[in-house]
Amino acid sequence: MKYFLDFEGTQFSHRIISIGAVCENGHSFYSLVKPESKYKISKMITELTGITIEDIDNAKGAIEVFNEFYNWVLAQEEEAKENEVNWNPEWFCWGSEDIHFVKGTFKDCASDPCARLILGDIAGGLTDYGTRFCQRYNIKQRGLLRVAQAFDHTKEQNHNALNDAILLQFVHSCEEKYEKAEIKKMVARLTEIEEAKPKPKWTKSDLPKGTIVTISNNKKVTHSFETANEAAKWLISEEKIKGKEESEVAEKILEAAKKRNKYYKSWRMIGE
Repeated sequence: MKYFLDFEGTQFSHRIISIGAVCENGHSFYSLVKPESKYKISKMITELTGITIEDIDNAKGAIEVFNEFYNWVLAQEEEAKENEVNWNPEWFCWGSEDIHFVKGTFKDCASDPCARLILGDIAGGLTDYGTRFCQRYNIKQRGLLRVAQAFDHTKEQNHNALNDAILLQFVHSCEEKYEKAEIKKMVARLTEIEEAKPKPKWTKSDLPKGTIVTISNNKKVTHSFETANEAAKWLISEEKIKGKEESEVAEKILEAAKKRNKYYKSWRMIGE
């Protein structure tokens, strides 16, 4: 059984604050999550996701949520067995950031058998579908929304974990639906549209609040990223940075973006 996942999490401590999951059978799971350890909901997280500190203070604890998620997964597997479908779980996410949220939350839930089992299984088998997709079609690393819009330009994203999981399942279904050559053409058309569109100065960009961007000497956006980890992954590859962890680079990028400084590139954050 394929499960399409998305997590929203704390900025530096890597703790899950919401989970969205869609099973290939169409059933879904969503919950806010209160981390078991000390946590902080930054202004950027609230602006990006709409989740406030009050929301998380009043949410179910991580152990309770992942016990419920464990039982939900078991129910999907029971249904699969009844329909003689392969029930072994396959976990998919978009990008490399979600695995850090899973591992951080696993540390807090390791004392509980069910929560430990489900989080451990995800951590051990989570596929970064975004990186795989971009490599397969020979394109630079892109956010989930941009790829989804290559198939359907009306798609939108609000950084709700369940909506993002649904968007991920949509992209996966399109890859199954279309031939590889046809997908390459769709993605190429999206690139052509982006390059042809006049680029305003970053302060007048229509990118969502919280988007991290690099800017040119004339203050126009040259690259944009939905998360600091996506930006870090790109920068490490672009500048061939060695000896630094992705999380360390991501923190440097965030600091540079907020202070409007340079860290290999000139960084800014939309809305700051």
